[in-house]
Amino acid sequence: MAAAFHIGGRFVAGRMSMLFGGGNKGGGKVVIKVDGKTIESSEKSVNLRKELIANGIDVYPLRAKITGNCGGAGICGTCAVKVLDGMDKFNPPSKNEQNTLRGKPSDFRLSCCAKVSGPISIKTKVN
Repeated sequence: MAAAFHIGGRFVAGRMSMLFGGGNKGGGKVVIKVDGKTIESSEKSVNLRKELIANGIDVYPLRAKITGNCGGAGICGTCAVKVLDGMDKFNPPSKNEQNTLRGKPSDFRLSCCAKVSGPISIKTKVN
């Protein structure tokens, strides 16, 4: 069912289920295995960094806590993860992400740039 609203001076249109949390009707579930823990989301796809942080998983190595990070802009590389399984469940890397990860192994992704749409297994703090 479609709907349209003015929210905060902006026109917002979309399916009622998306606007009001009806969520993942007919879609898969995202399961993230990370550093010995399992996170499950009923969403069709999630931003990896946001999902990890929302579930108490620290994506930043100590160095990034001291020197800082870009806050999810995809330019510092400190939120990189190693993909152990499920690389086909990630969105393709952008040119920006490819540039940031230049010289890193091909199984690395920036968690801030990664949209995940199915079960994956990763390792954090690989920098």
